Amino acid sequence: MFSHASGGLREASCGPSESPSPPRPRVTFGRSNGVRRERTYLAFGVGGIIGLFLVRFARAVAGFEDQELWVVVGDLPAAYFVTEDARTAPEALEVYCELMEDWAERVLSGGEVSDCFPIAAEPTDEHARMLLSRLEYVRQEFVPIAGNAATLKSYDIN
Repeated sequence: MFSHASGGLREASCGPSESPSPPRPRVTFGRSNGVRRERTYLAFGVGGIIGLFLVRFARAVAGFEDQELWVVVGDLPAAYFVTEDARTAPEALEVYCELMEDWAERVLSGGEVSDCFPIAAEPTDEHARMLLSRLEYVRQEFVPIAGNAATLKSYDIN
């Protein structure tokens, strides 16, 4: 259902920690892999909480067949994924929730997370419960209104 390129993304922690905050997530597509970003569209956002972007590239990114990726950042683990199963902002938020939920449920069941979407957080019950709580909020509050956002063209941030 999804794919990700290894090493191209650093995810933010899904919860507070004893140590200083990790660096803010960065998606590194550009000169390092020879792929030029054509456009970035803000598909949905709530300041300081979540940003959903649709990124279009001049050609397919290595490891992907598509020329578009969804990127999620904010006060949640950062992620990027292909658009194949998510053609709209609400669908993209739902796919994001499914990816993150898989990790959290594996942690809580004591399962292996190495084959889950990578999240830069210790796989503890506390982190998993915090993440599930945030995902529930995203589903209840943001997925329903993400479809009411203006067209992507009006939010072209290039």
